[in-house]
Amino acid sequence: MSLLPLNHILSPAPPSKDGLNLRCKCTWKEERCRGVQAIMMAHKLAGEDEPRGGECIKLNLLGDSKKKTIWRSAVLSNLGLKYDDLDDLGFVPVARHHWSSEQLRFFDSGKRPSTPVSSRQLNDLTKRTITFDKRFKFEHRSGETRYFQCPNIPGSHFSNLHAASTTDERSTT
Repeated sequence: MSLLPLNHILSPAPPSKDGLNLRCKCTWKEERCRGVQAIMMAHKLAGEDEPRGGECIKLNLLGDSKKKTIWRSAVLSNLGLKYDDLDDLGFVPVARHHWSSEQLRFFDSGKRPSTPVSSRQLNDLTKRTITFDKRFKFEHRSGETRYFQCPNIPGSHFSNLHAASTTDERSTT
């Protein structure tokens, strides 16, 4: 499949539900993150089942409960951000490609990214997910340990994809 050149699809971010153009706050170089986001969107628009294509997910990181504090720490740590990177309402936009396709399908089933998963769900997801950080866990009121699904797919996972798209872009100019 031939992808559109990056300079064609990199223009503004896909519109969000509230009409704003959100940019991911990760510490990847902006053109790299936006480039991967555009490539994933091109695959989705081409009719492929690609849940990583689309707008950024706005994560709410405010709250003082132990669960919220662990969630905030997990997201900020995995994306290389600081508390000051949150907007005035405590949200941070994160591109969908920072999660695996399996994690995004799990979210589409009605689970929110901030909902910790049980050990059983974790075992199922880790079999299909390239990275899963077990450091960020939460003791549920039932006594069971639950784990957060942090946005932590490494940039190296997309190196070949981004290089191929950049080559396609050069060959069309």
